[in-house]
Amino acid sequence: DDVDVVFVADAQFLSQVELDRVADYLGRGGAVLFAVSGYSIDLDGTLVARRIAGEPVRELLTEAGIVVGRDLLLDERHQSIPVRETAAGFDTQRLVGYPFWPVFTRNHTSETHPVTAHFTGLDLFWPTWLQTAAGDPTVETIVASSPRAWLVESPQDVTPGSDGADPGGRPRGQFGVVATGANAATGSRIAVVADGGFVIDRLVATTDSRHNIAFAVALVQWLSGDDEMVSVRARRARSLRFDESVTADRRAVIGAWSLVLNGVVVPGATLVIGAFVIVRRRHRVRGGRRPDGGTA
Repeated sequence: DDVDVVFVADAQFLSQVELDRVADYLGRGGAVLFAVSGYSIDLDGTLVARRIAGEPVRELLTEAGIVVGRDLLLDERHQSIPVRETAAGFDTQRLVGYPFWPVFTRNHTSETHPVTAHFTGLDLFWPTWLQTAAGDPTVETIVASSPRAWLVESPQDVTPGSDGADPGGRPRGQFGVVATGANAATGSRIAVVADGGFVIDRLVATTDSRHNIAFAVALVQWLSGDDEMVSVRARRARSLRFDESVTADRRAVIGAWSLVLNGVVVPGATLVIGAFVIVRRRHRVRGGRRPDGGTA
């Protein structure tokens, strides 16, 4: 009862027992931020994305009106990362486009939702996709890809420059990546980001994706029912993407010292598995704390 918001990172790894606790919390009017992927990636080995068996979290989210996909989402709007090459005895680096790390801009966000009304950007790392139930007013997709995104099934090699990043003849389209829901009956709220590790410190620092943290904070504030504070913070935020196509390369150069790719991306990066980050209430508010909540 003293917990305002629960943040579940890498929710795809939750056990049924852990998920039952989360569901019980939601049933009592709780608020949860789910960061969930459709697969696992071996960062210390062959960089292959593989689907995960089970994943009971999907059933809970589907019941709430948010369906999370299992395929990798790639986009023409993406980051570039440095790749080390050796030629004639010399080591060189060149920037390679990496569609597995798509970039999301204000052009494809909700203009009315408090979280995205003053959106400054979001970078995702090997995301999947999501969609909300048709005709359900309690759920809303608030961030989507460009209309030129495509899906790739796993298992899939995600090494930079691999054939897996080639769209080939795959159909293009626009896919949701962030959704929210509110349940008026229980007073609960949920938010879902289709990337289990979008706030991993090393990835955020390497790509200079500080706006990911600001976005997560905005989601948490909305989940806690503090819509006014979300709006105030958002208006103060400033986009770091003056020229997005150039900025992606600039971020890659800044992070080159810690992201030298020689068959391994982000050496030593550790994905938080089923981690719970709990945000405590500053004060207890009961009853109408969340005016017209919604998820279930």
